Amino acid sequence: MNNSKSTSRWLLAANVMLTATMSTPAASAADYSRDEALKTLYVNVESDGTGTLPTECISLLKENAVTNLVKKGGGKLSVSEDLTSYTGHITVAEGIYSFTENVALGKLSNDAGSVYVEDGATLDYSPQAKAGGWYTKRIEFSGRGVNGMGALSFSGPAVNERMCFGSNLVMRADALIKNNHNNNGYLYQTGGSYPIWLDMNGHTLTFAGNTVVLGCLNVVNPGHIIVSNHTFYINAGNNNFGGGPENTFTYRNTSGYLKFTNQSGKTPWTFKPEQLRVITFDTANTSTNSNYWTGPVELSGGQRFEVQPKTGHFSLKGAVKGNGWISVRGTDGGGHLHLFSGENSFTGGAVGYLATYHLWNDGALPTDGGSLSLTNAGVRLENSDVTYTLPVLELCKSNSVTGGKGTWRKVVKTGADTAVWDSMTGSDLLDVQGGTVRFATSPRTQLAGLIEGRRTYYTANTGIDADWKALTVATNGVTLAPDAYYNFSHHLWTDQWPSDQTSSSRRYTISYTGYLWNNETTNVTWSFAGQAYTHMGVTIDHTNKVFRFTGVGGGTVQGNVTVSPGPHHFDVRGYCTALYQDNPKDSRLTWPTYHFAVGFDPLGRGSTNQADYRKLVDPGDGSLLTWDIPDRVTEGVTTVPGTDYVIGGSAPVFRKMRFAPGTGADFRYNYSVEALEGFPAITGATEHFTVSSNWTVRTSEVAAGNKLTTPGRLVFAPGATVSVVGTPPAADSYPQIFVIARSGIPDESLPEIADGANGKWTIRRSADGLDVELVRKAHGLRIILR
Repeated sequence: MNNSKSTSRWLLAANVMLTATMSTPAASAADYSRDEALKTLYVNVESDGTGTLPTECISLLKENAVTNLVKKGGGKLSVSEDLTSYTGHITVAEGIYSFTENVALGKLSNDAGSVYVEDGATLDYSPQAKAGGWYTKRIEFSGRGVNGMGALSFSGPAVNERMCFGSNLVMRADALIKNNHNNNGYLYQTGGSYPIWLDMNGHTLTFAGNTVVLGCLNVVNPGHIIVSNHTFYINAGNNNFGGGPENTFTYRNTSGYLKFTNQSGKTPWTFKPEQLRVITFDTANTSTNSNYWTGPVELSGGQRFEVQPKTGHFSLKGAVKGNGWISVRGTDGGGHLHLFSGENSFTGGAVGYLATYHLWNDGALPTDGGSLSLTNAGVRLENSDVTYTLPVLELCKSNSVTGGKGTWRKVVKTGADTAVWDSMTGSDLLDVQGGTVRFATSPRTQLAGLIEGRRTYYTANTGIDADWKALTVATNGVTLAPDAYYNFSHHLWTDQWPSDQTSSSRRYTISYTGYLWNNETTNVTWSFAGQAYTHMGVTIDHTNKVFRFTGVGGGTVQGNVTVSPGPHHFDVRGYCTALYQDNPKDSRLTWPTYHFAVGFDPLGRGSTNQADYRKLVDPGDGSLLTWDIPDRVTEGVTTVPGTDYVIGGSAPVFRKMRFAPGTGADFRYNYSVEALEGFPAITGATEHFTVSSNWTVRTSEVAAGNKLTTPGRLVFAPGATVSVVGTPPAADSYPQIFVIARSGIPDESLPEIADGANGKWTIRRSADGLDVELVRKAHGLRIILR
């Protein structure tokens, strides 16, 4: 038998070597031999050579005349034939077995033969075009491959090829998987019909080279993983890493990116980003129950652990320790990092830019672990049941601090623009070096609802678990549970389902939370009604279940509840596998608007008439759902409109406020500070801004014309003092007006000059009580009354 390469072969008897001679180094049919007793076919390619399967070998494999194909020699065997009828094993004992089609590994099934890659050998996937179809195949491997190219190697030019190494991977010893091509290499299957199983047998698996993608990967008998790829994806498909913190996932590449895309499986291992440049995302996921790492995180070497979620969310649920620091960089304020553990002990601090930190427990930011520095970013304290003890907070330019109660070690505001403070947390010092701090809400005790309801709906053919626990959905940033589905899409709540969502095969999840007010002085009864196909429920004050509808088939449900005066927490949750869009004449429907969802009747009529129920929207008088407790605030308490019902509250406490020239504070309520330094521009605080202990006044700033301005009154508590610091730059610099209070300053409220300055300075208010001057007595100056 001859071919174009002048190759000749002689077919000998059983157990006799078959040989071939090649006149050129180009790929041609390889040498082979057959052991009929062992039903084994040996194919040999010498080192530095490239061979293909001889026609005779292909026939033997397709006819299952052998049960094991053994690749021998240090060269490369390139296989592209369809061997799906072959049910035996493939053993890569030496050199490289390179397959260009997934069908070149034999029958694609776990009930067929396995592929064995011996230490020092390589199984190389080199597709020329994207191949379709799923397959399962057991592959046992070990070692670093030929010249370090990997026991399992990617080298083909095809783009987006997946499931290249089957779904049943078994490690015999420590091993290397390497992507030797610019295109992505995949251990990934969409859909999850055939999840990939990796049995590590306690060994260490190293990934190297260019991008590798993991998806639907289940790790059993775990060991350790080391990644040095330029980019490494933890992709959609619920990757589950069996084991615990004793197993490690280490990233070692100073230019590397670790990308998460809707990862929601188990990752209890210790994550060690030793040289990881950044974690980022391909898609904008909004769930705290997706894109997360559940195990501990161990930082080292003062390393930056940077998350770039763009507009998505990433969660670290295990304890973060070590001497590195965390950085989060988003896009247009859309990046979110959730820190859950109260045992975090990292020492390098945290930085945020166009992003938001979500702190779920006290200790999520170590008090002694460095500062939290935010530039055009925010922090949310999500757990209203704990009192937070927090590190130094540095705010630059535009920022927000939301929720929670407790104490920051210090708060520093720099840069222009405004930092919005919507939190009950305070500190010993608020140091405003630039811009303005706006205190956004009235004092309250975590009574935040929604000014207008927001409905979140999630549509998919697979849906989500229709268990009540799974319906702990968050809307508008108000989370009902730490593991809630979070902000899939925002739409204003109405009294009906979206009429344009007509597919009965889709799943919908809705949630609404807020506060309802009983403005009467006695108990009242309210009625609720709803309609759903599968599940619907309304709960008052967390435990009072007004109604629950459960079961496929659809229908309406109604319930009453009696409530005392004041605010009451309210939430509604619903899950529907189908809606009544397709058949509005369905006999099961009892409401005129067939896609009615839920309604509220404050008269408690218990009616089945849809017209008796109103939309869940505050009419504007605080009588339904509120974002803030209404603004009638006096000395830290709030009175509900139209009633004598009083809610005790307190503003965030900053024992000292220091203001650089040109800075200010915007209060939405009256405020009292123990110690003040500088000359802020006060807005809000329409009744009064109070200094209860001491005001430090620097003479150089007074001489420069700096003044404290406030639209209300400036009030000094009994015993309050003014400390005058510094030597005036010129004797004729005084008197100087240094207070302008649009509503005046009471004469009886004027403070004393603090000890050490008496005899040199005095202060007096003007005749109209609106201005106050500082007078240097040593020069015989007198207060000028205006």
